Amino acid sequence: MANATVRSHVDDLERSADVHERLTKLVLQGKGVDEVATATATAVPGHVLVLDEHGTAVATSGGADRAGEPELAGIGAEARTSGHTLLRGRLCAFPIITESEPLGTVVHLGPAPISDTDRRILERAALVAALVLVTRRRMGEAEARVRGELLRDLLTQQTTDHDLLRTLEVSCATNQNTRGTAQELHLHPNTVSQRSARISRLLGETWRQADHLLEIQVALRLHRVSTT
Repeated sequence: MANATVRSHVDDLERSADVHERLTKLVLQGKGVDEVATATATAVPGHVLVLDEHGTAVATSGGADRAGEPELAGIGAEARTSGHTLLRGRLCAFPIITESEPLGTVVHLGPAPISDTDRRILERAALVAALVLVTRRRMGEAEARVRGELLRDLLTQQTTDHDLLRTLEVSCATNQNTRGTAQELHLHPNTVSQRSARISRLLGETWRQADHLLEIQVALRLHRVSTT
């Protein structure tokens, strides 16, 4: 009997660790809350719904017709407002919160009341959902900043020179390889170096750093979209 209890406990721990690893991979892979909802429903059988801070469904594990059910929306709103997990028979809700604000709720409707292990898994899912939502929000803020500040700096009259923008674009694509950029543009490497020097004068020497390059690539992508 004791061995069976220990084995069951070990199985629960291994299951929790496996789900934790799968959810963590979703974040590292840049997945969204839809994937979090689906993975959670796979780990804890049932229907999973992710609601935002306004109570709007932003992700579902399937059966989207259930997203508007008053019972699910009601327990989601209550958990979001109270900041506490709510368990009511087959239905449960877990607030998605950060240190400063509520971001929404993970609601689960299963075939039976959840176990303690399932509860820990769903709590972990809520934490992962919080990370995904915060990341998405920050990316949106960064994009807005890029649209405003970086595009203004990068795409002013001084830098609307098509050749310079094209050189910058190809340089990013070739990991700043001068010879590779020159071959792609059919230019002499010295010409590419001269253009790179002009870019440095306009954007500052730090444009070559990884975080700045990411912003520049986003800016160039936005520029292409706006001009097509």
